[in-house]
Amino acid sequence: MEVEARFWELCDEAARLEDADGDYEWPMVEIIELVERHPEHRDLFVRCFSEIVLWRRESPWTLAGFCMRRLRFPEIKELIHQDADGHKGTAYYAGHMNYWSNIMHAYDDVVWQDADMWTNYALESAGK
Repeated sequence: MEVEARFWELCDEAARLEDADGDYEWPMVEIIELVERHPEHRDLFVRCFSEIVLWRRESPWTLAGFCMRRLRFPEIKELIHQDADGHKGTAYYAGHMNYWSNIMHAYDDVVWQDADMWTNYALESAGK
């Protein structure tokens, strides 16, 4: 599927740029725009973001939170709750706790704690 292939190309580009210490914000903005242009593929995007959140696909650590700040898919928030609840008290839980927290802040913060890191969210950060 062309839309899915583009989604993963953008994720790969963001990861490549992050690894090269480059500006990897633009591919994440393009992911958001891709999702917004194709609401008919919402289930596909939920599946793709689920793969990222469950660490089954490589992406920048910040990608899911960055995208969910705008997209706010409730399925991803619920997936994080389920994954956390299923692994309480384990090394897996300890290893994922900060990652889950970062994404949840993107959903829950009135002014997102990471907003000032990104040009795309600079106005939000300026309003602190």
